[in-house]
Amino acid sequence: MIQLFYFDWKGTKEELRDYCTKYKEACDKYNLVFKGCYAPPQEKWHYVIVVEACHLSKVSYDVFNPPFFEVGKSKEMTHGMIRYLVPTEVL
Repeated sequence: MIQLFYFDWKGTKEELRDYCTKYKEACDKYNLVFKGCYAPPQEKWHYVIVVEACHLSKVSYDVFNPPFFEVGKSKEMTHGMIRYLVPTEVL
């Protein structure tokens, strides 16, 4: 399962880098794979953080909560949205 955390950012690139570093460290702590922070040009959002929980046989949406709660919402985030991609097991 993959989590897409879309958000808008009003801070500096250095502040964004610091936030993403903390988010990655929290993902590592909770055994999630931080795939990176991307700028999605075809979306209305400034950035998206991609996190994967590929190591678990059964994944709940709840496994993605601890890193977010640990790092929190930055004051530089104006707003955000989370989407999930659930494996279909077609392949």
